[in-house]
Amino acid sequence: MTVTIVNGAQYGDEGKGKIVDYLGKHFDIGIRATAGDNAGHTVCVGDKTLKLRLLPSTILSTPTSIIADDVMVNPITLDREIQEFEAQGIDCKNKLLVSGNAHMVLPYHQKLDELNEMGANPIGTTKRGIGPAIADKANRTGIRLEECMDFQKLSERIKERVNQVNHQLQAQYGSQAALLNAEDILKQVLPSIEKIRPYIQNTVSFVHQALDENRSILIEGAQGSMNDLTYGTYPYVTSSRSISSGQLAGCGIGPTYVDEVLSIIKPYQTRVGIGPVMAELFGEAASHICEKGHEYGTNTGRQRRIMWFDSVVANHTRRINGTTSFALMKLDVLDEVEQIKICIAYKKGNEIIKSIPFQNDMDNYTPEYITMPGWRRPTIGISSYAALPLEAKAFIEKIQELTQTPIALISVGPERENTIEVNMPKALKPGQSPTIPKLENDISPTNE
Repeated sequence: MTVTIVNGAQYGDEGKGKIVDYLGKHFDIGIRATAGDNAGHTVCVGDKTLKLRLLPSTILSTPTSIIADDVMVNPITLDREIQEFEAQGIDCKNKLLVSGNAHMVLPYHQKLDELNEMGANPIGTTKRGIGPAIADKANRTGIRLEECMDFQKLSERIKERVNQVNHQLQAQYGSQAALLNAEDILKQVLPSIEKIRPYIQNTVSFVHQALDENRSILIEGAQGSMNDLTYGTYPYVTSSRSISSGQLAGCGIGPTYVDEVLSIIKPYQTRVGIGPVMAELFGEAASHICEKGHEYGTNTGRQRRIMWFDSVVANHTRRINGTTSFALMKLDVLDEVEQIKICIAYKKGNEIIKSIPFQNDMDNYTPEYITMPGWRRPTIGISSYAALPLEAKAFIEKIQELTQTPIALISVGPERENTIEVNMPKALKPGQSPTIPKLENDISPTNE
């Protein structure tokens, strides 16, 4: 029995899709556990760049992929995505299951999301309706995919909910409210619901039967741990749980089944939208990393904010996730950077801390850095740890030292083959990979 969780240890966009796709061939089942089509993942295979919104990143590599119970499913998005993949010769019919417990995101949720973002205190959402749909779930007014089995009852439920939303709009916006038409919404969603209905199953029973049969499962997280509803930079967070325990709850698996938690980091950080961050970069340095790393949102196209690597964040998230190892992505993005900074602490006056302060106090802190020399030569195409530049190895070792966590995978390009294996736990792949050796020639950082 092997259950591995892959999740993001920063602010999202760490490269989870590539690693899930890379590892998927070693697992029997891949599960997308949380969030909705606001969480875009990109997978590069040969000359194809595939952008996933709801489909698990294992759809290309594992025999079975599951959209689990806590995923918020927009039926129109899922229908379109399945059609897009099948047009490229990727068959979903025989390998995709969708939980009947999953709640639907419907057009009125998107309308509410748009109106919320037009208010005085926008959060910076993707306006895809995820937050309002999760609010409906918590308020027990949500509509689950299991209800799609009876179109007549489903239609009545949607009409009832649209009527409630219209009352809400009138109360909030008065005569200026653009009311929704239930019949129009039904015309939009019912054709897609009809197409995805054959995929809907009791996935909890399926998963636990697989566990009883000692089959291996790879759980794919969405978004980053610093966007978690409780442990992220609230209120500038996502509406779902993005830490490992949230992913387990999202697919109905208990913690005693888990062998590995592989958390994904970049050698710098990015964030889309509003919210407090430390170690933010601006100007030419930020533009260089943004362009070299293609740091634009998969779903929105929005330019991501750029920050130096922050070990305070990495230590915070590896603790709350129970991280057993890291995958370090996009090392090649720093190939041309002359000096690389790492944030090691936060300072306020004479106080220096290595933990996340309260959000309303973050603006009073400044980052404390060490500086490492860059390697100034290409790493794309390098296939072994030994062949990496000495300065790159020193940088990797410093991250391991600061986080007290081994790095199992290093990505030096977007393709599957641009991945270096080191310190690989047996639960991730059969066989034993070499560990990262200590450097014979020490490269020490400078304090700044």
